[in-house]
Amino acid sequence: MVSELNAAAREVIDRLQAINYDEPHWNEQKIIEVFKRQYKILGIDMPAVEVAGNMLIGFELSRDAAWDAAWDAARGAAWGAARDAARGAARDAARDAARDAARGAAWDAARDAARGAARGAAWDAARGAARGAAWDAAWGAAARNTGLSDAATLKWISVSEQELIALENGLGWFFPMRDKLILVPMPRMIMVGDALHYDHGKAVEWSDGTGFYFIRGVKFDDELYWRVVNRSITPEETLLIKNSEQRMAAISMMRPDHLLAQLHATLIDTGVKGTRLYEVNNFMGTGRTEYCMLMDDASTDRQFIEWTPPAIGEQGNAELCQAEAFGVPLEDWLLITDEA
Repeated sequence: MVSELNAAAREVIDRLQAINYDEPHWNEQKIIEVFKRQYKILGIDMPAVEVAGNMLIGFELSRDAAWDAAWDAARGAAWGAARDAARGAARDAARDAARDAARGAAWDAARDAARGAARGAAWDAARGAARGAAWDAAWGAAARNTGLSDAATLKWISVSEQELIALENGLGWFFPMRDKLILVPMPRMIMVGDALHYDHGKAVEWSDGTGFYFIRGVKFDDELYWRVVNRSITPEETLLIKNSEQRMAAISMMRPDHLLAQLHATLIDTGVKGTRLYEVNNFMGTGRTEYCMLMDDASTDRQFIEWTPPAIGEQGNAELCQAEAFGVPLEDWLLITDEA
């Protein structure tokens, strides 16, 4: 996809990738200058600026304020005209690549965590600087360099370019209300790949200490989070976590050997590729017998556990369980193993 981008769009992607989310830099003066230019481009008056220390405060401030219909109409008209005038595969590729570069999934998770904590705040009034900058600035750069001369599109590009500059200077989100423009600084966001993840504290945190705990991209409350990362939660308690995403994230933090030991698992077979098949009697006090495989990930030097259907596991063949997991007949799986 990236190979389809022109030089201007590639430059936007590079700028997005250069942003330090671990230590965001807040430059309030430059961000205010950005919005002065944007409002001027849109042809409307800019209201007074109020900076919220974190996203929860931003939500609360917006709750009692009136939405700026003029800003919304002007920006919406600019975008609608630009969208209709400038379509193309290269520009679509630019938007998709930009979302990846701006860590779109992590931004969405941080936003949703704040939205939930704000308890009913006017979410529809929030705008994401990351989304605007990532998708629209790259899309606009790709459009501009196709020889496009449409005035509506060029206007929109100018609007979105300002949001990219704001993002580079530490803006997280903004709320364009009628009587005030609410700015929310970018929080520190610690990620593994595109997923928010930190096992030593809050993965999302503003300078005032407000933030949220994440494991493998899944939000946790502080009590459960610390029990998981400190490994004070038992395997039985882990498997009883009601939220399925939290349960899987918590299981991923357990050392496989500890999990197997606490479940009193018995090794019953070792396959030719090193996969070990374990039997767990009276699984979680249910009286059932379950089976799991302990496998090595050669690319990361990590071990992981995968559960196998009892009807397959009870046959005591680790390679059969592997073949079942990959959805191929045992004979084919053994041939693949031999060729490897």
